[in-house]
Amino acid sequence: MPIRDIHLDSDFIGEFKANGSRNTVYFLSVVAILIIVIAWINYINLSTAKSVERAREVGVRKVMGGFRSQLIQQFLVESFLLNTIAVAVAIGAVLFLAPWFSHLTDRELGYTLLQQKMFWGFAVLLIAGGTLLSGLYPAFVLSAFKPVEVLKGRFKNSGKGVFFRKGMVVTQFIASITLIVGTYTVYTQINFMRSQKLGVNVNQTIVMQSPNITDSTYSQKYEVFKQRLMLYSEVSAVCASTSIPGGSPDWNAGGIRRLSQREDEQKQYRIIMMDHDFIPSYGLEVTAGRAFSGDNPNERKTVLLNESASKLMGFEKPEDALNDQINFWGDTFRIVGVLKNYRQESLKKNFEPLIFRYNKSPGGFYSIKFNTSNVKKSLAKFETQWKELFPGNPFSYFFLDEHYNKQYKADQQFGKIFGLFSGLAIFIACLGLFGLSSLTAIQRTKEIGVRKVLGASVSNILTLVSRDYVVLMGVAILLATPLTWWVMSNWLRGFANRIAIAWWIFALPSLMVIIIALLTVSIHTLKAATTNPVDSLRYE
Repeated sequence: MPIRDIHLDSDFIGEFKANGSRNTVYFLSVVAILIIVIAWINYINLSTAKSVERAREVGVRKVMGGFRSQLIQQFLVESFLLNTIAVAVAIGAVLFLAPWFSHLTDRELGYTLLQQKMFWGFAVLLIAGGTLLSGLYPAFVLSAFKPVEVLKGRFKNSGKGVFFRKGMVVTQFIASITLIVGTYTVYTQINFMRSQKLGVNVNQTIVMQSPNITDSTYSQKYEVFKQRLMLYSEVSAVCASTSIPGGSPDWNAGGIRRLSQREDEQKQYRIIMMDHDFIPSYGLEVTAGRAFSGDNPNERKTVLLNESASKLMGFEKPEDALNDQINFWGDTFRIVGVLKNYRQESLKKNFEPLIFRYNKSPGGFYSIKFNTSNVKKSLAKFETQWKELFPGNPFSYFFLDEHYNKQYKADQQFGKIFGLFSGLAIFIACLGLFGLSSLTAIQRTKEIGVRKVLGASVSNILTLVSRDYVVLMGVAILLATPLTWWVMSNWLRGFANRIAIAWWIFALPSLMVIIIALLTVSIHTLKAATTNPVDSLRYE
């Protein structure tokens, strides 16, 4: 595999550390693009909405000999300056916020990107693209005014222009609703995974890596270590295994079959070697047969299966597997029990077919269940015994619940970042709506005054003005719902255990967006509605 592809695309057994996700990078890139598009839409909307105020300027310029090409040039330069200032401020904000963002993502973000030519090329492209995309339409609209009509005061916004602005409002709120529903879905999925029963007890457990430096007395030393720790009142169990809950077992074995099966019926399984205290220590449930016993001299020739492995071997019921024999790389083992499926890994994955083999002192990990009321004191005791029995081996440990929850860390970070930028997108959309509603209120000042004189109440006027925006929000919700359902369905496919996309996942965020939008619009409308109608009728 090319080294460049490892971080985002590699997903093999025994990875050096948790890798990134190309899908996550694409997802966040789309969010970034949506934020920029919403900002550009706001610029187009506000520029064209303010066209009435700039109409006289255009009329005078044309009367004084200004050509349309010069006016287009002027408005594009204005757009260019705004986009350039925005990109410069954004780069400054990135430099300022990089330490905080590094803490949020748990990844050190350096400034090497600023030293790359590609970055500055992209920044120039962003300015040029932003200038054209956000400035071209307003420039052509503003430069097309007829000076005679404008100077006579007959100018008004065209129906096409109003329709275009409404379309832009719908577009940006489709993006906003998609983002907020996406954020809500991400948090709901993560909470769903973390609230499910694991079938294994990972609490109040520390895990040590077994000694790397060993000799022929290792097995006896482990037994002594185990017995000494069990003498401490706070310790309830000690066990050893090649793998622990919270990660994929490193031992992946193919070529395993029942003795009654043909060679072409061989299957692949994950293998965990354990001592007889592993199952009771972790609270695993035996559904058929028995667990391992430390008193049986032939126990190393027996195996346990989990329910998934039992089904993969062709047993209809767990009880059917008991006392059957399997061929494991030329050796024969007898099945003595079947364990209920438990979450060896996170709910992102299905239950792996697991085979458990017995060893009195397997290498890999030592798990210690203890009362954590005085962790420092307990760890000091454990370390003393460790150094005495395993000199030359570092005393390293970690808490199993923290280790297990690391599986969800990347998804939690993704949820936080996705939520942060979704909130930013909605804020930018509301800023645009705030400006647009301000202009609407100004343009309808006389109408509001007439309505008040004729007996309209403040609530009537609020309803009248807000109705248009409610309709736009409704259209945005109708268009955003299938789009969001498709996007989030694709994202959820990455989880073996996932939430169902219910109607309320769309309803609650959509309702929130409507409330935010109405509050934004109501600020200016309420101000215009409460103004003395005498002042309103003198307006213009």
